Amino acid sequence: MGTSLLGTRVERREDPTLLTGQGQYVGDVKLPGCLHARFVRSSEPHAEFQVDLSEAAEAEGVVAVYDFETLGATMVEQRFVPDASFARGALSRGVVRYAGEPVALVVAETLAAAHDAAEMVVVDYEPLPASMDAEAVFAREHGAAGAGGDGPAILFPERGSDTMKFRAHQEVPVHGPDEIVVTVRLENNRMAVAPLESQAIAVEPHDDGKLTVWLSSQGPHENQRGFAASLGLEASDVRVISPWVGGGFGGKGGWVPEHIAVARAAQLLGRPVRWLEDRTENLLSMHARHQIQYARLSVGSDGKIAALETHAVADCGGYLEIGGLIVTATVMMAQGVYRIPQLRSSAGAACTNKAPTTAFRGAGRPQATCILERVIDVAAAETGIDPVELRLRNLLQPEDFPVTTPTGATYDTGDYAKTLLKATELADYDALRREQSDRRERGDTKLLGIGVCCYVEITAGFGSEDYASVEVGEDGKVLLKAGTSSHGQGHETVFATIVADQLGVDLDDIVFVQSDTAEVPRGQGTGGSRSGQVGGSAVLGACEQVLEDARRLAAHLLEADESDIVVADGGLAVAGV
Repeated sequence: MGTSLLGTRVERREDPTLLTGQGQYVGDVKLPGCLHARFVRSSEPHAEFQVDLSEAAEAEGVVAVYDFETLGATMVEQRFVPDASFARGALSRGVVRYAGEPVALVVAETLAAAHDAAEMVVVDYEPLPASMDAEAVFAREHGAAGAGGDGPAILFPERGSDTMKFRAHQEVPVHGPDEIVVTVRLENNRMAVAPLESQAIAVEPHDDGKLTVWLSSQGPHENQRGFAASLGLEASDVRVISPWVGGGFGGKGGWVPEHIAVARAAQLLGRPVRWLEDRTENLLSMHARHQIQYARLSVGSDGKIAALETHAVADCGGYLEIGGLIVTATVMMAQGVYRIPQLRSSAGAACTNKAPTTAFRGAGRPQATCILERVIDVAAAETGIDPVELRLRNLLQPEDFPVTTPTGATYDTGDYAKTLLKATELADYDALRREQSDRRERGDTKLLGIGVCCYVEITAGFGSEDYASVEVGEDGKVLLKAGTSSHGQGHETVFATIVADQLGVDLDDIVFVQSDTAEVPRGQGTGGSRSGQVGGSAVLGACEQVLEDARRLAAHLLEADESDIVVADGGLAVAGV
């Protein structure tokens, strides 16, 4: 190879398959005799209920209709919050806690028959008071501000609390009498994750009791564990394949009750079952980012930040799941990119009668940036200091690194002022400010807003290792396996490029395998901005091991010293020969 592939333009290896429609998604998997699943979902946000399945069970084309009991009282393995009070069944058990919660499952020969029969399931609801205000939940339980009326309903009376609190252990900042103190309340609104391909699963049971699961997900290995634990199987009894995935964004990081319900139905019926979530279902159930945040910032007369306090409340919906823990990342990143002599950050998570929240693109870190940058803008307006200038006076400097913040984040290096100044130069910030001022003076109806933001990000915040293997065959082709799981980011191109660069082989001679627990022994999947640095490092390490072994063998065969063996086009050679 004449030059390195790294840093040069490389055509994406994935694109031809996608552009020609050859990519196989869960909905494309061919399973003879496959049945179709349809869920009956709660129309109430909070209610006790009873289900009558009799009419639906007699409908044409219906194979089975299940509620929690008839499905076998199957419980879903908890992934993030090991608190039995928040445990969920694959179908709801007598009480629903959000509109859209699955209460029954219809399995039929055709999708149309499943839809029709689902309309025949009779659900008798006894509505309970609904809780829709996370701040009010905390006010009821902890005496926080924001309570109204008699307080919200209790979702988990047997637990005695609908909240969890997280606090970084720092001293309460002291705000000096000569400092300007500004406060902000900001709400990051609940939003739909809305991947192009919504949740999708197909399950094939085998005669030996094992299952093959095709799942639209961000990683098969963690899901393998969840399915096995939920269904009473060993992990080796469940093969999970994540084929082409039409977007994940955090919402497909793990299993959901519907997945387990479909797998359980396939077990009971001894036939393949497929469920393709429709857009309405997805908009009902895949939510993210609902946090209410507070900040109090003190700034001295010199424009230097003196103290910061932040607090965040996560409205995590009907069950404390990953959405209840994401807020801890907001606490972790409270300091952002600034010198802050006094810092205190805390958070809490509350259950309400909304859909449970999941991860979404950054998972807690953008919320930290949002509240911090907003309160700095308010301070800039209050002090009369230009927003860029105020930031420049407070940014961490290169000589400050490494930095460990009071909330436990460690920064290795950075030159934030240089980056900000370059951005203002490229945008011609001074000219924009002049135009903004001119428009105001002229009384223009179209005003100009200028936003300024600085941030630092956690990447690879969970799982600092991953799996990769590189094997060179007798024909010179390279088999590359990765424990990450691409759903559009281009892992195949990136990882294959690393292999080609290290081993001196052509990209066309690299075969890439991912997202199948039968082919790849382990992996952490994809999420938290980790695949390039962690997965890529694993690929690099595997290449280095291959080269070490190959140099040893080549040195023996070529009767040369190992240090003289170099990578050449298509193989190894003695330096200078």
